[in-house]
Amino acid sequence: EGSDEIPLPGVKDSEFQRIVSYLKQNKEEPLVQIERPLKSTNLTESGVPAWANEFIKAVPMDGAIVDLIEAADTLQLNMLKSLACARVAAEIKEVGQDKLLAHYKINDELSEPDEAALKEKNEWAWKLKDEPVTEDGGDAPAADAEEAAAEGKAEE
Repeated sequence: EGSDEIPLPGVKDSEFQRIVSYLKQNKEEPLVQIERPLKSTNLTESGVPAWANEFIKAVPMDGAIVDLIEAADTLQLNMLKSLACARVAAEIKEVGQDKLLAHYKINDELSEPDEAALKEKNEWAWKLKDEPVTEDGGDAPAADAEEAAAEGKAEE
């Protein structure tokens, strides 16, 4: 006999409930782009609809946000994953560097050789571009997005 359950390894029931809620709201007013770098700690200023901002603010900044990011990744819901990551970034931005360093007991004073070694070891991180995250999860240059939008209007 058939079962109403579909196993989703790596997705907790509580996160699945959140995801269903997100998808229902996203159907009405889609989240299609989050501008990076974030303009402020208010995600609506980076293109996030008010409903999505309220949705993600309701997710506790403990293990729940990490669970949501992992579940969204598992289900390939790239915009939800980007939204949750943007929330984490906004929280970090709001707290500030000094408080984060103190909280994690990190000494931010690197010697020049240590800083050079760190940059060499993580060279990829210094080459990242701050471009908007798009609905398909890819990083599309803003110029391409604007060009595509202009072409769409021209065809109408």
